[in-house]
Amino acid sequence: MNEVSHLATDKDIVTMLTAIIGAICLVIGGTIGFFTKYFYENKKINESKKALRQQMITNNIAPMRQAWINDVRGKISEIITLHGYTNGLLSNDNDIELFESKKEQNNTIFLNLKRIILLTNQLKLLLPKNEIEYSELIEMIDAIANSVFNHELSAESIAKINNDIIEKTRTLLKKEWEVTKSLKEIE
Repeated sequence: MNEVSHLATDKDIVTMLTAIIGAICLVIGGTIGFFTKYFYENKKINESKKALRQQMITNNIAPMRQAWINDVRGKISEIITLHGYTNGLLSNDNDIELFESKKEQNNTIFLNLKRIILLTNQLKLLLPKNEIEYSELIEMIDAIANSVFNHELSAESIAKINNDIIEKTRTLLKKEWEVTKSLKEIE
């Protein structure tokens, strides 16, 4: 009988050790499973956030910046075109009486001046105010608007101002395009 109770005790010890080992394996497996799932889901969430941010930039911000660049380019080119055309009309009439007799030409000049003022003011609202590069461009645009009103600049100086505006605009819009392009390529 002694041997039977000894066997029962060994069996109970083995059962208890098996249960303890099973519980330890369960805890270790659960812990590994929890951390694996946590890190996997965390990585998946971060990738989703990154993809969502990229999509937001690609679908919203980059097209808006591109539209802004196109709007600025269009307004500046229209100002330069109107400026050149209006100055051409003004410079063709050195005789004031001849100039005053041409009502249609006066109306065209007046409408062009109004359009130049409108576009200049729109550009001032579109361009950043506190950046030196844009301030220089706004000053150049003001100079051509004033030159039409005062009719004091020569054709060469008007052409120089127009060329300076074109070069300054190209430089600034190229810089803005690089920023827009980099927004589309976020990794």
